[in-house]
Amino acid sequence: MKRYVLCYIFLTFILANPLFSQNNQIESTQNDGVPQPDLEPELRTADISISKYASGDASLSLGLGLFVPLFNQTFEGDYITDTRITPGGAIFLEFDIFLWRALSAGMEISGMFAFTPNERVLFMGPITAHLKYTFQFYPVEVPVSLGLGLSLDSLGELFKTDFAMKPKIAVTYRIDPNWIAGVYYSYWFIVQSYNNNPDIPNEDSRMGNFSDVSLGFTYVFN
Repeated sequence: MKRYVLCYIFLTFILANPLFSQNNQIESTQNDGVPQPDLEPELRTADISISKYASGDASLSLGLGLFVPLFNQTFEGDYITDTRITPGGAIFLEFDIFLWRALSAGMEISGMFAFTPNERVLFMGPITAHLKYTFQFYPVEVPVSLGLGLSLDSLGELFKTDFAMKPKIAVTYRIDPNWIAGVYYSYWFIVQSYNNNPDIPNEDSRMGNFSDVSLGFTYVFN
């Protein structure tokens, strides 16, 4: 009887040992050849939600904000702190196409209104082409751009076209791969020359320095 028991134990050990070894080999193969479950799914989700710009991607931005007059400067270099216009409202519409992951080119149509001391309304509408570089610190982005173009200006019955330069910087937050919201700061440099205007003396020519702070939203087409 004891010999039968010993044989049973011996056979059980012999049969169990290959199964145990085979199970270890299967687990080792799975660990080496098959991706294991993500131990940090929130990190993987964050990586997926990062939308890296690529050549050909496009974006459309719209913003509203406050227009702030700063100072004027004569062509002789004198500064005039009294701009004789009140703070007003500002708006911009911007379209960009990405040339590279962080570099884009585009156009912006912007506008403002403000009031003079005699309650006339001043309108300025710069139309500029710009280059933009976007610094990315996911989910925060800092786009910096410089635009050059023309400003369509109107004050009462007077209408003229002036040179416009608009540097801009923003701090934005990526809500999802397509939507971005942020705060934009623009500097308006408008050259108002009256050299060819018989009704206004050339001495009244000015280089206007203004700014606006706006809240904007961007949609990325990718």
